[in-house]
Amino acid sequence: IAFVDVQVYVLSIYASPAELPKASELLDPTVLRDSPAEKVLCLTFLRSVSAKQVTDALNESFENVAETVVVPQEAVQDAAAQLPGSICKGTQIHFTVRPSQGQVEIHVISAPSGSSSSADGCSGGAVLHQPELCRGVQEIFLGRAPIVRGLHDSLQQRLIELPACARAYSASCSDFDDA
Repeated sequence: IAFVDVQVYVLSIYASPAELPKASELLDPTVLRDSPAEKVLCLTFLRSVSAKQVTDALNESFENVAETVVVPQEAVQDAAAQLPGSICKGTQIHFTVRPSQGQVEIHVISAPSGSSSSADGCSGGAVLHQPELCRGVQEIFLGRAPIVRGLHDSLQQRLIELPACARAYSASCSDFDDA
């Protein structure tokens, strides 16, 4: 399986609206990639795959962006070590990237029927202090040729909703502060 050829997951991107560039700047998704804001890239798997399949696909994806960023094999192996042996349909993998710190935190949240250990669920998560991995993860998901088909179009469609989401987020935070 290659991420490019077979879409086995849905990608969601989370970040604090206050830390993001202006919506008009996000018409170029590489602005989001290059933003120092902490971002959570959440993969929700649509079918079951093995950790080897995910690792092989990550390796291939990192090789495809090697002109932009070289991710050492050791960093890929460290990330792969956080994956369970089998990834069931519905499992989520969260890559929290912290560009200013050169960190990637990996959480695996098993599908409802799964277990809940550090490698098989969501208790904790490994923080990898590897700037190249941090840049590489952002490049394969948010770069000029993202591995998610239709990402650029999807982001541009969501830009219309972003100001309203930011206002709602701010209002909910102030409501919480007033409580």
